[in-house]
Amino acid sequence: MVGGFSESGLLQKMIADVLSSNIHIITPPDPGLAILKGATIFGHDPFVMKERRSRFTYGVRMSIDFVTGSHPETKKITNIDGKEFCADRFDVHVTAGQKVALGSSNVVKTYVPICRTHSNIAFEFYASTDTNPSYITDPNCRKIGQLIVDVASSGDDRSVIVKMIFGDTELRVEAVETATQKPSRCTLNFLG
Repeated sequence: MVGGFSESGLLQKMIADVLSSNIHIITPPDPGLAILKGATIFGHDPFVMKERRSRFTYGVRMSIDFVTGSHPETKKITNIDGKEFCADRFDVHVTAGQKVALGSSNVVKTYVPICRTHSNIAFEFYASTDTNPSYITDPNCRKIGQLIVDVASSGDDRSVIVKMIFGDTELRVEAVETATQKPSRCTLNFLG
């Protein structure tokens, strides 16, 4: 137990009475200072912790080929070429509970615009408490950011490589336009 309230002998006893049969409770000598000391150490060296478990499932809003009978009709969109897509799909990059190494990317994915006339791709990033959400409109999903990548000068190859990089208290996104290797970046709230 850490934090100022953990210094209370009464609180320590009550928690021990309730949890002692299931959990071994440890209280440091100065529980009120434990958080401050940890924050100081973390501030000097953010990579003292090598990895964390992701609190949320993180992903990107995307459209995929529409499959009749498999996708809801309400999600069907059609591009100017007449091709049908299923909109609002949640493309998972990291799952809630998954270990993520700090300073690195677990998943790198490639995306292309659904329409040949699009001059940019607007990447919308979402977080969910569910481990495998299907759509960004699912109840436990919320938008956490957006990044717009210009693909106008890319010619025929207008693909963009997207990776999420987990840091201390933030989640960085890097999107690289494949044809020009031009990077775009944004920062999202990793802790929620």
